[in-house]
Amino acid sequence: MLAWGFVACLSPALMPSSGPIDSVGIEYAYYASQLTLLVLGACAPAVMRRWRPSVPPAAVAAASAVLACTTAAVCALSVTAGVRPHVVTVALQAACGVAYGACGLLLTVVWGARLTLEGERARLLALTSFLLCYVLYLVSFLMPQVLLRTAAVLAPLVSGGAWLYDSWRRSAESPEVWPTGGGASHEPGGESLGAPGEASAGEIALSILPWRQLVLYATVALVGNFVPAYVMGSSYARAGSIFPGASAVALGLALVAVPIVRPGAGPRSLDRFYRLVLPVAALGMLVAAVSPLGQAGVPDGVGTSGVVVVAGASMTIQMTTMLAVVQSTQLTGVSPLLSFSVGQGVVGGVVAIGNVLGRLAWAVLPGVASPLGTTWLALFCAAGVFCLLLLALAPVAQARPAGRVEERPDAAAGGGATGAREGADPAGVGLDDEAFDARVAAFAVDVGLTPRETDVLGLLLRGHSVASIGERLFVTAGTAKTHVLHIYRKVGVNSRQGLIDRFERDAAGRGGAA
Repeated sequence: MLAWGFVACLSPALMPSSGPIDSVGIEYAYYASQLTLLVLGACAPAVMRRWRPSVPPAAVAAASAVLACTTAAVCALSVTAGVRPHVVTVALQAACGVAYGACGLLLTVVWGARLTLEGERARLLALTSFLLCYVLYLVSFLMPQVLLRTAAVLAPLVSGGAWLYDSWRRSAESPEVWPTGGGASHEPGGESLGAPGEASAGEIALSILPWRQLVLYATVALVGNFVPAYVMGSSYARAGSIFPGASAVALGLALVAVPIVRPGAGPRSLDRFYRLVLPVAALGMLVAAVSPLGQAGVPDGVGTSGVVVVAGASMTIQMTTMLAVVQSTQLTGVSPLLSFSVGQGVVGGVVAIGNVLGRLAWAVLPGVASPLGTTWLALFCAAGVFCLLLLALAPVAQARPAGRVEERPDAAAGGGATGAREGADPAGVGLDDEAFDARVAAFAVDVGLTPRETDVLGLLLRGHSVASIGERLFVTAGTAKTHVLHIYRKVGVNSRQGLIDRFERDAAGRGGAA
């Protein structure tokens, strides 16, 4: 999840250390990267319905890390302190931002898929990665420019290298980490029968994503991005005080979230944390609304603190959005490539649209340094507080665990509910483990299962849920559900009970012998 912080770490690297700060390279590179996340997130569902990527995640991670390093270096070198960029420079920086955003999304997908394997620790580990990002961002403002830009350029390489090392260690235990021929063969329905790969395996169903949760979070983050953008207008004069302060606020709120999202806290813990952040954001808006403005047109003293709190709350909600994606991917078995692309698209869209709307409001309406501008700021903040109060009353829908999804008769034909419901009577009751495993192995040979599908079959017949199977085999819930679907198709059944009946008939035909 360090990929999430790439652009954030890159932004202070592109801020000029001296001279007027009216227009800097990060303005173009950063917004281009966020718009890229929005576009890719919006396109991901349609693309995945037509084409399931079969490129090994290792190749994706390596290529993304190298390309991100290259574009970060080019973008950093193109920034000239205190000079408004030339049109060619702007185009170059925007192109770098597009490439950087795409690479960051892909790295987030592979890391996100990896995080979902950690069981109940997944959200806490994701939260820890965000805490690290906030700390790095705060430290970046204290670093020399040369060292900072070097760190920003190397960040993607470090993240990609860490993922490759981790996946190399796991590849012997779980072949889905680096699949071979994952998309080589397909059944008429279009489902790949090769190793699915932990990043792309799973359901491609937008309906099972936590949309109500994402919309609520996105609305809060949108308001939180709009207010600072409107206050700053076209000037970055206060960026050096607002954004570090906002990171400190986000860091503090994330620390508060640690005991809330601890292992065993349940899926509703994110909802509790979201409702905790809402009054913090509302308080910041109220302070910004009633504070005096300085000569630069930005609230001074206490007023600046209000803007800082609003921006920090927005950053925290963006983090919470990604935690919700981690949780949903883990519980529902949706493809990480789909869920994390959509999640990053939501975050990128919120940041880009919120900032653009704030800039447009500043350009169209009187400047915030004028009395009328102060009135508009107060009205915006009041509307934001009212919006937050409404959001506090809105219910949040929770994702259903993959292992508890109700079966459907058409599951074998490609239906989404490939995981049987828990509570089905397990097979092999009364047999010792060795005899049961021998019976499973013989059955698997008869129906033509792969070694990994045989492992899944054994756990499925013992009554394990899809989520439990994924956790035991160290694969994503989506990968486990894909294997279950392949087993059902090869056996010719459409439910766990049908699988158990076929297994027991086969055993009876052998006279009860393994």
